Amino acid sequence: MFGFRSRAKKSEIVAVAAPAVAHEIRQTSFRVGDYVRTIGELDGLPAGCLGEVTEIEGDEGKRSYRVMPEKYWLEIRATAEDLRLIAPYDPTILSVGTRVRLTQDFTGFLWEENIAWERQDVKGDPVSYVAGTTGIIVAQRPAGADEYLVSPDYQGRMSLALAVRVSKLERIRGRTRVITDSDGGTHIQQLFSYMDVVRLRNDLTGEDGSVYKAGWVGYVRPINPAMSMLQSMEESWRTGIYTVHISDHPSSGGKGKKGIFDVRTSALKLDSDSYPSPYSSIPRKDKAAEADPESVVSDRPSFDEKRQGAADGVPSAVDTSEARDMWAFVVAVGEDDEEAADAILARGDHVQMLAWATSHIIAKLREEDMDPVAYGQAIVDITEKEANDGVPGAVDTSGARRLWAFVVAVGEDDEEAADAILARGDHVQMLAWATSHIMVLLRQKGTDPVAYGQAIVDITEKEAKGEL
Repeated sequence: MFGFRSRAKKSEIVAVAAPAVAHEIRQTSFRVGDYVRTIGELDGLPAGCLGEVTEIEGDEGKRSYRVMPEKYWLEIRATAEDLRLIAPYDPTILSVGTRVRLTQDFTGFLWEENIAWERQDVKGDPVSYVAGTTGIIVAQRPAGADEYLVSPDYQGRMSLALAVRVSKLERIRGRTRVITDSDGGTHIQQLFSYMDVVRLRNDLTGEDGSVYKAGWVGYVRPINPAMSMLQSMEESWRTGIYTVHISDHPSSGGKGKKGIFDVRTSALKLDSDSYPSPYSSIPRKDKAAEADPESVVSDRPSFDEKRQGAADGVPSAVDTSEARDMWAFVVAVGEDDEEAADAILARGDHVQMLAWATSHIIAKLREEDMDPVAYGQAIVDITEKEANDGVPGAVDTSGARRLWAFVVAVGEDDEEAADAILARGDHVQMLAWATSHIMVLLRQKGTDPVAYGQAIVDITEKEAKGEL
């Protein structure tokens, strides 16, 4: 919990007027940051939920939206028909409690005991923060002023606020709770949601003495059998303590470590803090340029890489036609084109497509210095525990369990285990889970899966015609 109380006169930090709220408007498209209301029941939540659009999926005409309700712990998926606009996102207005990131270094001086400025006439102790530092808006800028007061995230000086020019700030993802006490002090608590991907801010030591290093990745998921998931998440919001499943590999190699910890908010940060902000992303129509063939051709293994991959246990002796089908399937799913997706599944070799998808997942995890075997085994363990609980989504968790068991087998070069999984597994369900995970991995890097996949489809089609 951040606590901030300025000694400045109230007139100096008075909040600006809130943005005008539009009457509810039916729209055919929305932007990340738009404030909306649901008009029907979605994912088990009642109609009338207020929330913010956090992600856009698909292309024009077939878009869907991720919406984070204000009072609930789980993002919901909606179409434009499910939503009504309450207030459009205004990137020039940052409200108290908004999470932001410095786009340039901050170099200033302490003006009073808890505010630092970059003004030339301030001559207190020097204060500096590098670009990329994340924080929370703790006070609105006065009318006509160019600075917001930002409290850096858990940097050791909890009460310090930086007066940062708007041009040096960008909004980032994350939820907070703002509380104003009777003395005018502002207290802000960062909140995490169900299945948020998080990183450790500092080392943790397990009961067996194993050390889980700062920077390792985990997932927020309570497992208290005495409470429902809703009750557990509400309890985490109340106490600031979250159950986090952590999996990564030690620097010495091996199969990696897995652990489940109760972790305080101050020891966690969102993994998305390290990636491009969805609030300042380039328009979708320009995404294709971001994923042109030259930029993604290296994603597809060369023939030499295939031979090396075979030695490493990565399925790679795959005809490029199946790679084309796999990425065409990603495009169809991203565009919500069920007819195209069904057509691809009807003609494609599901095992070969799954092999390409598995190869891509393993490669991307290794790029993040994560052990695919440890990562996959952790998900296998989690899905086995929740087999009777159910997971939000239309895909049976048994498909996810088989997919990640297959990733583990491939990563360990265990052909017998991999063949056994394929012999009993539902390849379409496994492929659906693999596709979903690939799209998550790409979006975490700020890449549009549709444009990325289409670029690879175009490359493989040109190769098939001998044009490359």
